[in-house]
Amino acid sequence: MRPPTGGMTRRRRREGARGKGEDMARARVPRRVQRYPTRLTVKELNGKPVMDLLVVDLSAMGARLEGPTPLAARKAVDLTLRLPGSDVDTRLSGQVMWLRPLVERPGFFQMGIQFFAAVWDLDRLGREGKLAAG
Repeated sequence: MRPPTGGMTRRRRREGARGKGEDMARARVPRRVQRYPTRLTVKELNGKPVMDLLVVDLSAMGARLEGPTPLAARKAVDLTLRLPGSDVDTRLSGQVMWLRPLVERPGFFQMGIQFFAAVWDLDRLGREGKLAAG
């Protein structure tokens, strides 16, 4: 037996929850932190040297990477890169949350990484304009 719906169809419940006509799948989720566009080269991935892996945006909570090698979703990763203005390498640890192919660059992928712990120094550098792509 189906649970009572109070006379509402699925569509009406969805519209009531999100606003009339707005599709739940396309509703934007507010970001918890600011993302900063950048073009930083990843030097090592999981302790091994890599080529052609870039950080294209960065925040205190995660990063978006672009590269020719797809990383499996839910896989733990360690990234080593050099931040602008720094003389030492920075190591960031997180988990791959999503992966998608780049239509405009066949054979390349974008991957979303969520850090295991927030790195607030990255947010400070972004606010100071020190992570800017260039």
